Amino acid sequence: MKQVMLAIAIACAMLPVSASAQGDYVPGYVYVGPDSEYMYGTFNNRFNTAPTATRTYIGAGGYAGGLLYFYGEDADGHYFYCYIPPTSPIYQAAVEIKNTLGDGSLLSVERTPPSSECTSVYSAKASHYLN
Repeated sequence: MKQVMLAIAIACAMLPVSASAQGDYVPGYVYVGPDSEYMYGTFNNRFNTAPTATRTYIGAGGYAGGLLYFYGEDADGHYFYCYIPPTSPIYQAAVEIKNTLGDGSLLSVERTPPSSECTSVYSAKASHYLN
């Protein structure tokens, strides 16, 4: 009886491992809206093997106590860039978002043309953005 219970326990323990290989997956992408007003994309886009006109990319940068910036280019060659100065009311939240971006992240950023200053920044992390 103990051997049967042990076999059942091992089988149950193996389920999450085997199920994870069958999990949901979203191929990487970057999209830049009309007039480069917004951009959203995933940080796994370099792994997208679908042929595109240009190489897609997405990124964020900045330096301590200074300007933050977000940028990217979609498969159609539309480019996006915006920045957040330290005096912006969304600066501290944007710093925290920038510092948590990585594999498994989705980033969405907006600006109001003709200004290049970001007006909102959003991010999410999800297992289906992982490779």
